[in-house]
Amino acid sequence: MTKPLVIILLLLLQGSISYAQKVTVIDQTDLQPIEDVLIINLDNTKTSLTTLFGIADLTTFDNDDTIIFQHPSYEKLILPLKDVTSSRGVIRLKERTIHL
Repeated sequence: MTKPLVIILLLLLQGSISYAQKVTVIDQTDLQPIEDVLIINLDNTKTSLTTLFGIADLTTFDNDDTIIFQHPSYEKLILPLKDVTSSRGVIRLKERTIHL
């Protein structure tokens, strides 16, 4: 009886850990996901890219990394990874104003 309970608890814990290692990047104004946001650490040694749904995997980054979110249409955002994971996995980017 206790073995199935332990297995269930381990599966639940694994799910919460893997969720914390993903981030969704959205537009600050319309809350739509942003595709192809480059996520890179300050040393330029680790990267990730958002999917069509604005989701990126952060497992390659270390807990003490500071990461940069950049996309040509949005302002660059620089945050410590611990702030990213404490933001409930959602990052909002502000659209860049282009002056002609």
